[in-house]
Amino acid sequence: VQSKSSVEMYNRALRRGCKCLELDCWDSDNNIPVIYHGHTLTSKILFEDVLICVKKYIESRKRKNYPIILSIENHCSEPTQKNIAMLLLQILGTNIIYAPFKDGERDDTDFVMPSPKELLGRVIIKGKRPPEENDNEDDSDSDDDSATKKEKKKKSKVIVQELRDLTLFHGSKYKDWSASTSMPSNYMHSISEGKIDKLMDESEVEHNWQTYNRTHMTRNYPSGLRLNSSNYNPLLPWSLGCQLVALNLQKTEDTATALNDGRFCHTDGYVLKPTSVL
Repeated sequence: VQSKSSVEMYNRALRRGCKCLELDCWDSDNNIPVIYHGHTLTSKILFEDVLICVKKYIESRKRKNYPIILSIENHCSEPTQKNIAMLLLQILGTNIIYAPFKDGERDDTDFVMPSPKELLGRVIIKGKRPPEENDNEDDSDSDDDSATKKEKKKKSKVIVQELRDLTLFHGSKYKDWSASTSMPSNYMHSISEGKIDKLMDESEVEHNWQTYNRTHMTRNYPSGLRLNSSNYNPLLPWSLGCQLVALNLQKTEDTATALNDGRFCHTDGYVLKPTSVL
């Protein structure tokens, strides 16, 4: 929580095969978006510089790499959100997979996610759209961090139109598996390691979660209480068919990162699920 942030870590993660990057976005002077671990003493890096890093990686692979997902944790004011959208368009515009529209209106109803082979060299934006009536807000990506909980209660739920239009993966809160499975396929859950343990107490959770993951995406992530950047065991979410099992990569010699490296070595960050989880 006191370390120096670096764009180079994003470059290393990409070259290590990571295909989902979290961008923890905050306001700074003149509504310039920055990235850092909020409510800590970590240094800040420019959102723009990270996008340039992603663009250079894609170009270095001659757009033959499988798609990259940018998971935006949005803590920003509306003016800064507009700048985020502007930078995404300026730097990654030709690479972004845009949200589906019908007759000029957002329409996810019949959306079917293309295969990774159809999305070579592309970028997918994951985030939250404004909650509608009777809608639920997504799980916080820092659910165990009390400071972040207080901040989320205070901040506006408004997401500017410019950013909404670029957000393909919509973070939705888990309520029950039946409701989740009936959502459009680009609605997905972000579930922390602590929530995984709680869900495992439900009856038939293994079958229900695997069924959900056949048509939808699940992202898992470490607890916000892991202040030393340690990791949880990725084997359980992998066995449930979860596609995006996020880890802390600041430390490179723990068991979790060794398992992850072994699973994805000599790949472009994607492997087919075994039949046991289909």
